Amino acid sequence: MQMDPWKIDEDSFPKDGTESDKIKFLLGYAVLAPSTNNTQPWKFQVRDDELMASVDLKRWLKVSDADKREIYISVGCALENFLIAARHFGFTTHTSYFPKGEGLDLVAALRLEQPGPPLSEEDMLLFKMITQRHTRRGSYEGRHISRQDIEKLSSIRTEAGISLCLTDSPEAISRVGDLIVRADLLQYANPDYRREMGHWTGKRVFGEPWLTAQIEKIKTIYLTKTREAAAADKEEFLSSSHQGVICSKEDTRLAQVKAGQVFERLSLIATSLEIGVQPVSQIMEVPEIKEEFKDLLTVQFTERNFVPLHPFRLGYAKPEEHTPRRPVEEVLMP
Repeated sequence: MQMDPWKIDEDSFPKDGTESDKIKFLLGYAVLAPSTNNTQPWKFQVRDDELMASVDLKRWLKVSDADKREIYISVGCALENFLIAARHFGFTTHTSYFPKGEGLDLVAALRLEQPGPPLSEEDMLLFKMITQRHTRRGSYEGRHISRQDIEKLSSIRTEAGISLCLTDSPEAISRVGDLIVRADLLQYANPDYRREMGHWTGKRVFGEPWLTAQIEKIKTIYLTKTREAAAADKEEFLSSSHQGVICSKEDTRLAQVKAGQVFERLSLIATSLEIGVQPVSQIMEVPEIKEEFKDLLTVQFTERNFVPLHPFRLGYAKPEEHTPRRPVEEVLMP
């Protein structure tokens, strides 16, 4: 019986194995990263002491993620897990982004080098949280995130050109809630979108029993979303304490990948604080709603000049079950 990827045991690290063996073990942490609709759109190739990370276009959601923003953010999350795990096991990692140029499937080439620097307390915490992190859906507890916890989240390391913005403004959160309602209704009015979502729902990407997944697939394909159901999505969003967004000075593939890395760091620190995190993707997937969201950010953060890449919500929330992950063997290319 195949082992559950979430139950990876750090004591099984192949200390005496080849560099290739070690990279493949570290990939066990990379595949635990979050991804758009849990499509896990990554693939990897190991060449001796080097890892090649690529987007898997067979798992690209062509309707909801027409500009491929989310697929590159997803791969960035997986890369971050790999880098955190590599540091934990004593490696320095040299990373070359888009070594063959942007626009191609290959996202990064990573080479392991030893010895790595001494582990910081944050490094140890991030690694520990990889196997505990999960996306928290549904309603949050509604209580306000403490100032101390917000400071911890706000102080995470970002990347050059990448900004992390958080707000607890009731007006801003309410307006984003309104955008969610409109985005939901517009997306579900599109039969191509419903077919795409139904296809992935039927694959049991969120771990439902087979029969439940098939029923949800049929409902998704053939039923449009009612205004009441969209309003329920808004109410779930309003139970959040904070609205956040990861932004960049430029909307490039590199910025999207690094936004994913920052989002994963945020998610891991949030996990340690028992704070739920969930992307709010639909407001970026409908062009006219995306523009309104950008205008709202300009008002909320007038001193900033940026492009929104990845909005999300934050709030204290009860733990949920992990969603299924593909084992390393399924994401490796020959």
